[in-house]
Amino acid sequence: MNIGSAWKKESKDGKKYMSCVMQSPFLPDGQITFAIFPVAAEDKKSDNSPDYVLVWNKPKPKQAQSSDGATPAQGDDDIPF
Repeated sequence: MNIGSAWKKESKDGKKYMSCVMQSPFLPDGQITFAIFPVAAEDKKSDNSPDYVLVWNKPKPKQAQSSDGATPAQGDDDIPF
């Protein structure tokens, strides 16, 4: 069973990394995206230091939409208490 994929990428400043997606019904929105970057040799403190770091950005919360598809404006009148 395949639960994810990774693609080799290169940043604008020339650093290589892997762009990844993992899919599971237990994850928010059914998937999570993250990147894996190699740790530069000069940044390793010891032989036990990690060779790669995984970076994830928390997804922004989705705003509710009304039945006409418009996102409702937020204001003091919208406080539910």
